[in-house]
Amino acid sequence: MRNRLAPTLLLSLLLLGTHVLPAADAKPTDEKREADKKALAPIQAFVGDWKGVGAGRGGAGVKDAWGEESEWGYDFKGSRMAIVFSAPNGKFFTAGRFEPGDKAGTYTFTGTAAGTKAKETYSGELTKEGDLVLLAANPAEGRPGRITISIVAKGKRLVTTYEKLMR
Repeated sequence: MRNRLAPTLLLSLLLLGTHVLPAADAKPTDEKREADKKALAPIQAFVGDWKGVGAGRGGAGVKDAWGEESEWGYDFKGSRMAIVFSAPNGKFFTAGRFEPGDKAGTYTFTGTAAGTKAKETYSGELTKEGDLVLLAANPAEGRPGRITISIVAKGKRLVTTYEKLMR
C-alpha cells in the first residue's frame, strides 16, 4: 500500500505546484489593473451615455450642424484597463480607447476614424482645469490634430473640441 500512495502524493504535489505558479504571475496584473484604475479616476466622469450637437467654428449655420451620440464605459479586457467609447454615427471617430500613459496624469487615445477602419493615436495630459488635451504626432490631412475633452455644467455636459492644426 505504501508504494501506491507515494506516486499519488507526488502527482498531487506537482499539480498543486502548477496551480500555485500562475496565481503568483497574476499578481502583477492585478497590481497593474489597480494602478490603471487609479490613473483613470480623473477622467471617469466621461463614463456614461452622451447626446450632443456639433457645429463648425466661426458661427457655422444650422445646415452644417450634426447630431452625435456616444456610450462611454470601462474596458477590463486585455492587459490594460481603459475607458472606451462607441459613437456609431460619430463625425470624427466611431470608437475610441483611453489608456493611462507612462507618466501620472497622461493618457493615450486610440480612435477609429469615421468612414474608415483606420486607427489614429493621440497622447496628452490633463490641464490644471481638468480638461484632457490630446495631440496627434502627425495627423492626416483634414483630420484633427488636437482634441480637448471637458466636463462642464457640474458634470452634466461633456464637450469635445476637435481642432485641425495649421501646417
